Amino acid sequence: MLNVNELVKTELHCHLDGSLSLGVIRQLAQMAKITIPAEDEALRKLVSVHGKVDSLMAYLKLFDFVRPLLQTATALELAAYDLVRQAASDKVIYIEVRFAPELSTDQDLTILEAVSAVLVGLNRGQEDFGVLAKLLVCGLKQTNTNQTKELFSAIADLAPKGLVGFDFAGNEADYPTEELRDIIQFTQSLGYPMTFHAGECGCVTNVIQVLELGIRRIGHGTALTRNPEAIQAFVNSGATLEM
Repeated sequence: MLNVNELVKTELHCHLDGSLSLGVIRQLAQMAKITIPAEDEALRKLVSVHGKVDSLMAYLKLFDFVRPLLQTATALELAAYDLVRQAASDKVIYIEVRFAPELSTDQDLTILEAVSAVLVGLNRGQEDFGVLAKLLVCGLKQTNTNQTKELFSAIADLAPKGLVGFDFAGNEADYPTEELRDIIQFTQSLGYPMTFHAGECGCVTNVIQVLELGIRRIGHGTALTRNPEAIQAFVNSGATLEM
């Protein structure tokens, strides 16, 4: 019988703040002087989905617990390094880690400092664990587009250090693809590949519009499951769906 655990893998959809081990969460909490539950089961309930959630935003609310833990360069480097360690233990040989750096600027970090810290952790993990680890930087759909343009422009020269592309995630229900056309086209002008979270809120139109804009990797795209015509359009486009 095939043992999936023994297969060599690639990982194309991995959120840094959604992939912290419990051990690293404890380290980060201690560094940030934040009190967290002593029992692993209680801690796990704070950072995991249990049962059905009513909306995408309710699901994303879980990330709020992690946000204050990732506000220093040391914390971000540690989180990225440990993620590569976890990937290696799962026989991953190539991983693209994504995160939204604006969520790590609540204290004194700049966007460039936050991204650079993650890249240091990924590159250190590469050397120690033999996993090729690269970075996708996320813009948030709900963020002012001028702010996102400044963010992406500030880090656009980091390809030699491991930046391989951009992504958009966040509040899809209130910020549909069509309203983001300008910032998408700006991002494409930077010359990097793009991926895009779409179809998470049941709106297949968002997926189709992303394809029409020339993006060929889509995160989740769950709305496709209820629309055979859209599935065929997706297949015909040659795009990749990141589950």
